[in-house]
Amino acid sequence: QLNTQSASIDQQNRLLKLKKLQSEQDKKEVMLAQEKDKWQLSSFLITIAALLFVLAFYTIDKILRQKHLKEEKAKAEKSNYIKSLFFQNMNHEIRTPLNAIAGFNEVLNGNMSSQLSPEEKKELINMIAINNHLLTTLVNDVIDLSDFESD
Repeated sequence: QLNTQSASIDQQNRLLKLKKLQSEQDKKEVMLAQEKDKWQLSSFLITIAALLFVLAFYTIDKILRQKHLKEEKAKAEKSNYIKSLFFQNMNHEIRTPLNAIAGFNEVLNGNMSSQLSPEEKKELINMIAINNHLLTTLVNDVIDLSDFESD
C-alpha cells in the first residue's frame, strides 16, 4: 500500500507540476499576446505619425510652391505692364517725328510750296532733318536696348 500511496502522491505531484507548468505557459502566452499587441499598437502609431509627417511636408511644400508661383505671376504681370507702358511711349515717340517729317514734306512738295519763301523752305528742311535725326536716334536706342536684353 505504501508503494501505491507513494505512486499516487508522485502522480499527484506530477499533475501539480504539470498544471503549474501549464499555468506558467498560459501566463507567458498572455504576456506574449500583450507584448505583441503593444508592438502592433506602436507600429500603427509610428505609421500614423510618419503619414502625418509626410502629409505636413507635402502641404508645406505645396503652400511654398503656390506662394512662389504667385510671386512669379506678380513679377510677370508687372513686367508685362512695364512693357505695355514702354510700347505706348515708343508709339508716341516714333509717331511724333514721323508725323512731323511727313507733314513738313507734304508742305514742301504740296500746293503750298510755291507760296513759301526760300528761308521758310530752308526752315522746313531743317525741321525734317532734326526730326529725322530724332527718329534715327530713337530707333538705334531701341535696337541697342533689344540687343542688351537678348544678352
